[in-house]
Amino acid sequence: MNSGRKVIDQEVFSSPQDAAQNYRQILKEMFSHFSAVVGPRLLSSTMQEIVSHLSERERALIRTFELFPEGYSYA
Repeated sequence: MNSGRKVIDQEVFSSPQDAAQNYRQILKEMFSHFSAVVGPRLLSSTMQEIVSHLSERERALIRTFELFPEGYSYA
């Protein structure tokens, strides 16, 4: 569901850690595909730009739950 400029996911997980593991896997797959299409350098700079515009709370969640695959550290 899209609410304005935010995507609202209605998935239900047994714990925040379980959710993080699922989203980590999705992001890993997405980053792999995007990297193959646009190249790792463009992906990296794009992700840095996106993360720089997130709130501190959102960046903290990325760090806490290690949402980005190894090698992608933008938080």
